[in-house]
Amino acid sequence: MKTLPDNTVSRNYSTINRSWVSLRNVHELHIELTNVCNLHCSYCYAEVKTPGKEVPLFDIDTFAIAIERIAEYSRKSHIELIFHGGEPLLQSAQWYDEACTLAVKILGDKGKTVDFGLQSNLTLLNDEHIDVFARHGVKIGTSIDGPEAVHNQVRGGFKKTIHNLKRLRERGIFSGAIAVIHLHNWTLVPPNLRNFLPTRNYSFSPEYCLGSGTRSWCHTFNRGANI
Repeated sequence: MKTLPDNTVSRNYSTINRSWVSLRNVHELHIELTNVCNLHCSYCYAEVKTPGKEVPLFDIDTFAIAIERIAEYSRKSHIELIFHGGEPLLQSAQWYDEACTLAVKILGDKGKTVDFGLQSNLTLLNDEHIDVFARHGVKIGTSIDGPEAVHNQVRGGFKKTIHNLKRLRERGIFSGAIAVIHLHNWTLVPPNLRNFLPTRNYSFSPEYCLGSGTRSWCHTFNRGANI
């Protein structure tokens, strides 16, 4: 096999567009629309929404630039675009309508297709959101950490989450739920946690320490490591 001098490799690499190199295999893009959330989950890194304080949100111009980069440099013909947070439903339905329309147009102009997803606690979901998501085929997932008492101990908003989950199922745009496995629910898994849930699509994520979660939760999963 022919080998190249070390300086040839470095010299040739320096002429390559590094943005293209890093994005050419991208087929799934997760966009954090905000680092702020309306809930205060014990294990989460997100900033808690403060009354009267402006919430920083991903603006539509920055979104368009991000999609243009993927359209230009990714070699993949289909892109999965996932909206995340914080809590992404702090963003308006009108913003999502514009963002999804833009993404379809920008990626379509480059011969690419796109599907949308969103991960939310669902407590801020409204009729306008549902209509926009149904129109653009946005599949919505949520987090449920167990029965109501367990879920509310670490997350809150159980009744509203379940109510809105059922509304999404009625419109055919609910994609499933995840659970963070922690001190208060690890003995429920499985099969008890699955049995009470109004969904068959369910995944589990072991908790680990991040952000505010490091204050009191670092020991949690050690007790449940053999689940």
